[in-house]
Amino acid sequence: MDKVYISSPYRGNEAVNLEKARWYSRFAAEQGVIPITPHIYFTQFLRDSVPEERDMAMRMNEQLLMECREIWVFQGYGISLGMQQEIRWANEAGMPIRYFDERLVEVSNGGIKEKEDMVSVEEGKAPWQYDQGAKIHNR
Repeated sequence: MDKVYISSPYRGNEAVNLEKARWYSRFAAEQGVIPITPHIYFTQFLRDSVPEERDMAMRMNEQLLMECREIWVFQGYGISLGMQQEIRWANEAGMPIRYFDERLVEVSNGGIKEKEDMVSVEEGKAPWQYDQGAKIHNR
């Protein structure tokens, strides 16, 4: 199985963004690839709010990214600073980049809006709030 790097926001509402990252990872796994989603596990032992620890995580992210076949960018509400860096690394390496919206539909990268920091919407039922046993479908 090929490894695919999952790029999605962490900052903003970390709890909601981690839930989304799990959703995106599950989606990738169901597509037959191994999702590499560093912010799910690095945040278990590194603090994003401490600059030295964030820098360490970003260096590790780059190494993990280079071991992947391609990067999948889940842009939702825009592209965070960390995601911008991951996309730059992928471009420099000539790696394929695929973009997906919040509904897990692949989209063109032409409409991306870059944002300084990400803020997640918490209201209403979100697509990443799923039944653990439910199968994910690319809608």
